[in-house]
Amino acid sequence: LYIEKRFAKKGQILKMLLLLVCFGGLAGLQTVQAQNVNPSPRVLSVAAAISEALEQNLAVKSGVYQVALDKSMLKTAQDIPKTNLSWMGGQYNSTRFDQNFTVNQGIPNPVVTKRKRELLNAQVLGAESNVLITKANLIRAIKITYYEWMLLHQKEGLLAEEMERMEQFVKAAQLRFKTGETNQLELSTAESQYGDIEARLIQNKSEKIRLQHQLALLINSKETVVPDTSTMQKRDIERMLSKEGSVGENPLVQYLRAELNISQKALALEKASLLPELSVGYFNQSLIGSTNESATQTYGGWKRFQGAQIGVAIPIFNKASKARIEAAGIRSLLMENELAKSLVTLENQWKQGVELYNRSQMSLDLYETKTLKLAVQIRSTATKAYAAGEIGYIEYANGLNRALSVQDTYL
Repeated sequence: LYIEKRFAKKGQILKMLLLLVCFGGLAGLQTVQAQNVNPSPRVLSVAAAISEALEQNLAVKSGVYQVALDKSMLKTAQDIPKTNLSWMGGQYNSTRFDQNFTVNQGIPNPVVTKRKRELLNAQVLGAESNVLITKANLIRAIKITYYEWMLLHQKEGLLAEEMERMEQFVKAAQLRFKTGETNQLELSTAESQYGDIEARLIQNKSEKIRLQHQLALLINSKETVVPDTSTMQKRDIERMLSKEGSVGENPLVQYLRAELNISQKALALEKASLLPELSVGYFNQSLIGSTNESATQTYGGWKRFQGAQIGVAIPIFNKASKARIEAAGIRSLLMENELAKSLVTLENQWKQGVELYNRSQMSLDLYETKTLKLAVQIRSTATKAYAAGEIGYIEYANGLNRALSVQDTYL
C-alpha cells in the first residue's frame, strides 16, 4: 500500500524490481569473475611436464607435419611426363589438304626414378632426425627451467629464514640505539641488510614467476604451471655417465648422418641425370592422292597411314649438369666434415662434462660433510656473541652474510 501511494503507477514498481534483480546478477557475476582472475596453478612433475610438452609443443608439431609432408612426397618418385598430343593439317604430301595426328610419350630412365625414391626416403629420415633434435632441445629447456625454478624455490626459503634473522637484528639495533648503547650507524647497517635481503627475496619471486610463464610456454599450456616440489630429490647421475653409445646416439649426430645421407643421394641423382631418356610415339595420317607403287590408285581422306616412333634423349650439352654434380659432391664433403667436427666437439664436451661432474661432486661432498656445518656454527656463534655484546654489529653482519653465502653456494 505504501509503495502504491509513493509511486503512482504499478509499472514503476516493476521497473524497480527489475533493476534490483539486474544489479544482483551483476554483483554475482563480478564475484565469479573475481574468483577466476587468479586460478590455482597446476602442479606438474618434470616427467609430466615433458610428456605434455612432447604432445602439445608447437615446434614439435611443426616437425611432425614436416615428416608427414616428406612422406607424402614419396609418391612423386616416379614422375611420368605429360602425354603430348598434336595435330597437323596442310599440304605436306600434295596440293590436297591432309591431316596428321601424333601421340608422344616420354619415359623417365628407371635409374633416375630409383635415385629419386632413395633421395625422398633419405629426406624423410632427415625430417625424423630433425624432430628428435627438436624434442631433445625441448626436454633440455624444460629441465633447465624446471630445476632453475626449484633452485629459486630453495633460495626463497633460505632468504625467508634470513629475513627473520635480519628482522631480529633490526629490532636489537633499534633497542640498542634507544638505550644509547650504539650509534645511528649500527641501526642503518641493520636496516640496509634487511632491505637487501628483502630486495633479493622480491627479485627471487619475480624470477620464479618468469620461469613459470616460460614453462607454460614450452608446454603450450594456457594455465599457470608450477613444478612439483614434493618430487625434488638428488639426481642419480652415476648411471647417466655410461659413455657407451652416448655420443653416437646423440640426436645431433643422427641428424648430421641423415643430412650426409641426403647429400650422397642427391649426388647420385645428379649423376643419374646424365643418363639417356626414352620416348615412344604413334602417328596416324592421311595421304590424299596416288602412291608411287600404283599411279592409277588414289586414296582419299578416309584412308589412314600409321606408324610408330622411338626416341632417345642424350645430354650432349651437359656443362650445367656436370656443374651440379660437382656442387653436390662438395656438399657431400661438407656434410662429412660437419659430422666429423660434431663428433670431436661432442666427445670433448663429454669429457668436460664428466670432469665438471667429478669436481662438483667433490665440492658437494665437502659442503655436506663440513662447510654447511661450519655455516650453521658461524651463524649461531655470531648471534650469541652479538647478543652478549662480545662482538660488534660489523662482525655480526659479516658472520650472517658469510653463513648465507655458504648456503647459497651449496644450492
